[in-house]
Amino acid sequence: MAIDISIDLETFSRIDIQEASTVRYATDSSTLVLMAAVSVDGAKPIVWLPEECGSRVIFGRSEWDEADEVMEYLRNGLQPDDKVRAFNYQFEHYCLLAHLDIDIPIQNWHCTQVTARRAGFPNDLKSVAYMCTDNVKGPEGNRLIRKFSIPVSSGKRQGERRMPGEDPEDYDQFIGYCIQDVVVEQAVARKVAPFEFCGVEREAFELTHKMNARGVPLDMDTVRHAIKLRAGAELSTNATFFETVGCLPSQRAQALDWFNEQGYGYASLDEYHVSRELETDKTLTKIGREMMELRYCVAGAAVKKLDKMVHMHMPDDTAKGCFSFGGAQQTGRWSAQGLQPMNMKKPRPGLDTDAFFTYLRTRPPLENMVKRYPNYHQYLGCSIRHFIKGPFVTSDYNAIEARIIGWVSGQSDLLQQFRDGVDPYRAMAAKVFGVSPDEIGKPSQERDLGKALVLGAGFGLGGQGFLDQAGHLITFEGQDFLDDTGEARPPEDVRLELAQRYINVWRATNKRIVGFWQECERAALNAVQHPTEKFSARGVTYHYGRVNGRKYLLCRLPSGRYINYLDAKPKRCLTPWGEERLQLVFWAKHPLKVSYEWKSIYGGLLVENIVQAIAADVMINGFVNLGRAGYDIRLLVHDEAVILMPAPTEADCRDIERTMCKAQPWMGDLPLAAEAELIPYYKK
Repeated sequence: MAIDISIDLETFSRIDIQEASTVRYATDSSTLVLMAAVSVDGAKPIVWLPEECGSRVIFGRSEWDEADEVMEYLRNGLQPDDKVRAFNYQFEHYCLLAHLDIDIPIQNWHCTQVTARRAGFPNDLKSVAYMCTDNVKGPEGNRLIRKFSIPVSSGKRQGERRMPGEDPEDYDQFIGYCIQDVVVEQAVARKVAPFEFCGVEREAFELTHKMNARGVPLDMDTVRHAIKLRAGAELSTNATFFETVGCLPSQRAQALDWFNEQGYGYASLDEYHVSRELETDKTLTKIGREMMELRYCVAGAAVKKLDKMVHMHMPDDTAKGCFSFGGAQQTGRWSAQGLQPMNMKKPRPGLDTDAFFTYLRTRPPLENMVKRYPNYHQYLGCSIRHFIKGPFVTSDYNAIEARIIGWVSGQSDLLQQFRDGVDPYRAMAAKVFGVSPDEIGKPSQERDLGKALVLGAGFGLGGQGFLDQAGHLITFEGQDFLDDTGEARPPEDVRLELAQRYINVWRATNKRIVGFWQECERAALNAVQHPTEKFSARGVTYHYGRVNGRKYLLCRLPSGRYINYLDAKPKRCLTPWGEERLQLVFWAKHPLKVSYEWKSIYGGLLVENIVQAIAADVMINGFVNLGRAGYDIRLLVHDEAVILMPAPTEADCRDIERTMCKAQPWMGDLPLAAEAELIPYYKK
């Protein structure tokens, strides 16, 4: 008979887990397993302490023999049908494997964190416990972890470990804290049990573990040289910046004030807004732009990924544990952690990053690098992807979201363009500019604008939103835009008018998609107002009900998987376009914070969730197909699989494309297509 074991570990290490990631921390030689709390089939948890810590002498307990038996069962007796549960199982898995020689197969692991995420709850056990159980983790745990799990931070004993015998009373509390974690995890597991996954999703979860274990290969020699060059330039960069701006690049508040005086239009120097300024807005003065480029060299998030590579790298020059299955709430797409390949900076137009990186790999001295690339820091920030070392075959689903939104909404003419091999971006641009598609160049700025419309307007985007996303593509040179008095209108007003005009053309061309927004919003609102009934919007169905005591709006996708909206309810609120009306809100994580908030749902957002969730289902299918075919997948970046191959060929590319596009019955006539190419290092 299968048994169910819950486990939680407490450890000591000289490694900072926030910098190094779970796998690097868990496998480091300085890491020690201090204790393990285990529960078998829901029984009261017992604690295991290692002999070598001397703790057993201090803390006399009656369950040592029983705890030893459980640990031995995990080591040698585990059966295929047994379940081993943990919250963020990777931590327990790698600690047990590296330090106790307990290798629990991924088939046995059940991660309560992943299941809780599917139920709409946070990523950390304390927050989940607070939101969905009566077992609240107290603040004492953090104090005990600081005391026993990390080295002494100052004084004569700096860097040393506090031993159990130094404070037996606190250490006994630490043991109790570990036991309580198992109690909390079990309560959470019971609460989110209806959201457990199986079948192809379970297979994708297990394949993700294997992909994470193989790791992302890194060109560490070049990483270290790039960091050396950056350090060599930092002194002169700081001096130049201070002389011009009056502060150091790291002094964000003072720097922001100066940049605002130079025309910078945002209240933050975060990666998103700085990138918008440098690549799209271009409102800064010439000197302001030069200083922002300099600051980006030493303080930008892109180049800091080099430090993350150093912190995470393993002896085999890989970064492991970079991807979380189902990490994106609502959609179920993979998310990234640590190295974060999904938000690596893309090369700017006009920068030949391939040539730059080829030169960087020869490890030139700083003076030679500056001579050849005076603005080398720009190149470095845009070349971060290149440090992920191939050779690879990278295969990306072609325009997957545009295909899915056309399919699920019934916009048949858009689907037919894909089936006929018509470029939908040129076709859209032709409608916008009133010309034949043959008159739209490929590539061209007009096609780029058509692409931005096809890929961006499907989720309810308005004129202002399109201007924010693609304003750099909207030009009006040679056109007269005058007000009623014959005076030239301000450029920003003209751009907004053009943006709205382009959106209107898109909406007139894609009426089925626009109607699908309204159908989904109406079906979702009806479901909440009539909990016993189901309401369909073409291929999706909404219903409302309680799951283990919590209210959910549930959206059933064509695959049979659900999008879950926690505590959804109707409320009068302001739409993104300024209209006050009855909408749905649900309890969701703030996109930029750890806190939760009420988030409004409108038709465009519902459709965005549906499309991205179906894209996740398509990717799950393609990922599993590739795994079954034996391909060595190392990265999953949105809708792209990156496969390590020693000597890839064009024939391999075609086979990978076919493998990714093997459809499931639920996909019906969805026209899938993938594009694979050979690359020496990772680049999107």
